[in-house]
Amino acid sequence: MGKGGGLFAGTALVNYAVTSDRDQKTCEFCHWDDTSTAQKCIDAPDWIRLQLGTLDCAHLEQMMGPESSNLCIVHDPIQCGTVLELFSSIGFEMKESDGIKVPIGLLQIDVEGFEVFLLQSLMDEILDEDYLPLVIHFEKKVMLDQDVTNKAGRKVNGTKIETTFNLLRKRGYVLFNDGEDVLAIRSSGYA
Repeated sequence: MGKGGGLFAGTALVNYAVTSDRDQKTCEFCHWDDTSTAQKCIDAPDWIRLQLGTLDCAHLEQMMGPESSNLCIVHDPIQCGTVLELFSSIGFEMKESDGIKVPIGLLQIDVEGFEVFLLQSLMDEILDEDYLPLVIHFEKKVMLDQDVTNKAGRKVNGTKIETTFNLLRKRGYVLFNDGEDVLAIRSSGYA
């Protein structure tokens, strides 16, 4: 383990859900039960068994159907809080070094269509632009699909993807389409 509790120096691996609700300390995380012996659970595609997890348990249960929900979906409590509360829980502080504010270098996000809400929370909490991540990489394909199928879960003013792009551009990011993903690079405030 490196400094900060992670595998590499300056990294941390934490089971934590980000929410914009400052009072919520525990969230329900739903995922596929990879220990189930039910054939229906075993036969599910790898992307469902190994990659799918969400805080929107009702959506997952609706998507998978009642039989799969009863047999194959696990509801686990998980620690949650705001982005800055997450940073605090791992000992990360936004600070200055030799009089220079040190921003977050890279933020990687893949939260199955909830990217817009995580980014809104982050932008609401980090008011000083000098601390915003220099680079944000996130998946857009689920948000696009939800915008098209109108199965967006929590609603935003406009489409999820449009809201996300406008939010990032407003805070000085230049956006690059990267297939199913987006690369956002902060340009304001730096020569």
